[in-house]
Amino acid sequence: MPDKSCDWRFMFSLAIKNITGHTEYFFLMELTTQCELAKSAYRRLVDYSRAEINKQQSAIFFDSDEAFKVVADCTLFLSATSMIAKLLFFRKSKNADTSYRASVRASKLRTKIGIDEFPSLNSTTVRNHFEHADERLDKIIHDHPEEYICQFHISRELPEHPVVLRRFDPVSLSISFLGDTVDLQACMEKIEKLEILLTEAKKSSLDKKRAKK
Repeated sequence: MPDKSCDWRFMFSLAIKNITGHTEYFFLMELTTQCELAKSAYRRLVDYSRAEINKQQSAIFFDSDEAFKVVADCTLFLSATSMIAKLLFFRKSKNADTSYRASVRASKLRTKIGIDEFPSLNSTTVRNHFEHADERLDKIIHDHPEEYICQFHISRELPEHPVVLRRFDPVSLSISFLGDTVDLQACMEKIEKLEILLTEAKKSSLDKKRAKK
């Protein structure tokens, strides 16, 4: 029965039991979630790009709300792909225990899924820029006194100002931060391949759980 302490009609909740010895399924589901988040952001960015390309002037030239939506989807896409990379590709941590667990988990997941390396998803340069924007801002403000600094630029045209934090190019479907660029289409091709592998891996994991009951 639904919990009557809340209005369940306006709620969505997904819970997965963390069964000892079968934690891999939880991580497979988390990877699936991040793939879906990246796909949803990508679809909206593609829709905007098509509208932009079909117009002579910017589709958002007079609409700052739409501009913020584009920036939000760029951020969501980078966040989701970053999470995928963190789950699959181990990076050292200052905590030795955490590093060991992460290393073992990432290795087991890659083996289960059947992948070795996904270069487009494992590229961290632009994601690191986004995640450490405060540090980049400190340096930019120090290095460029009395200059205009463009917080974000969304256009097929090159930005007017030389210092640009974030840029989305609707023609090349790319996200840039301070000159470093991520090709969204290349990332999505990897994500779509990963989703196929995840479907098989989740089925195999469930079959193994049922066999042990």
